[in-house]
Amino acid sequence: MDGADNFPTRYLVNDACVLLGKPNVYGSIFRFEGQATVFAYEGGPCYRCLYPKPQASTETGRAEMNKYTVFFEQTATGYSAHVPDLPGCVAAGGSLAETRQLIREAIEFHIEAMRLHGEAVPEPTKHIEQVEIPA
Repeated sequence: MDGADNFPTRYLVNDACVLLGKPNVYGSIFRFEGQATVFAYEGGPCYRCLYPKPQASTETGRAEMNKYTVFFEQTATGYSAHVPDLPGCVAAGGSLAETRQLIREAIEFHIEAMRLHGEAVPEPTKHIEQVEIPA
């Protein structure tokens, strides 16, 4: 059973199951949602069939990080946030801390969905500056 929280372990468990001819029972959760499936059951597709390339990782085994620009705006009831590099990626919360957490989750979910649909994930903006104009 695979409940790993990192990609190298997921691929290792998958490859071991395929080599041993054993099914790979896979489970994962994200906030209040979860999913479970069985890979490599009776010669069926495996995890590597669904995700052929592992995510890039560092020596620590953790996925490399990207830094996306996020704009936060105070509203009448809290805060809203949007990511210019990821159109449609928005979040809103009652506090700035809550909105930061929600937009982080929204970015991860947005990018995961783009990858699942075969869409190119845009590179983060490398240059940002503020322009001053007379009030």
